[in-house]
Amino acid sequence: RVIDIGVFANVTLKNLKITGGYTERSSGGGIFCTGNLTLDNCEIYGNESYLHGGGLSLITGIRVTGITCRLVNSKIYNNTSKNGNAGGVYIEGGNLIMEDGSSIIENTSNDGLGGGIYSSIYEHEGTVYNGTVTINGGEVSKNSAKYGGGVYIDSGDFTITGGKISGNTSSSDGEGGGVYVSSGTFTIENDALISKNTSCGNGGGVFAEGGNITINGGSISENIFSNNSSGGGGIYLTGTARLT
Repeated sequence: RVIDIGVFANVTLKNLKITGGYTERSSGGGIFCTGNLTLDNCEIYGNESYLHGGGLSLITGIRVTGITCRLVNSKIYNNTSKNGNAGGVYIEGGNLIMEDGSSIIENTSNDGLGGGIYSSIYEHEGTVYNGTVTINGGEVSKNSAKYGGGVYIDSGDFTITGGKISGNTSSSDGEGGGVYVSSGTFTIENDALISKNTSCGNGGGVFAEGGNITINGGSISENIFSNNSSGGGGIYLTGTARLT
C-alpha cells in the first residue's frame, strides 16, 4: 500500500500520482482511508489489492462517522481487486463525492462486485453507519466485474446528478453492466447519463434485485444484455426492487 490515512485525519492530496501499491490479504492497494480525504488533481493507477478497493478503500470503522472522500479533477484507473470487491473505490460506511472533471475508469474486480465502485453501510454492535455516493460530474467508465461492472450498491444511498456511467461490463454470467442494486437507494437526476454498458446477464444498464430506484431526469440509453438472458437492456427489476 502506498498511503494509509488514519482515524480523525483530515488530508488533502494535490498533484500526486499514486501507483505501484499492493496489499497482501488486505484492502486499499493505493490508499486505505479511515479519515477525511480530498484528492485534487491526483491520479491513482496501477495498484492492486488482495481484497477490496484496488485503488482506494474508504472505511468508517467503529470510532468515527461521516468520513468523506472528495474527488476533484482526479482519476482512478487501471486498478485491480484480486479476490474482493471494487477494482476502483471501495466504500464501507463512508461518503464519496465526485465532482466534474474526475473519473473512475478501466478498473477491474476479478469475479467480484463493482468494477468501478462498491458501496455499502457499516454496522457495528447494532449501530449502522450509512454509506453514500454522490456523483455531480465526471465519469465511471470502462470498468468490469462479474456483478455491477461500473457500480455495485450493496446498501446505502447512491445519487448521480451529472456525469455518466458508461461503457462498463459485467463479465461471465454476471448481471448489471452499468449498475447493480442489491438494496439501498439509487437516484438518477438532472442530466446524468447511463449508456453503452453491457451485461452478459440481465440488466445492461441497471440490474436491481432490491432497493429503491428513483428517476427524476437524466438518460438511460444504448445499453445491452447478451447471451440467453431474459432482458432488460436499460433496466431489469426483480425481487423486491421498486422503481419510481
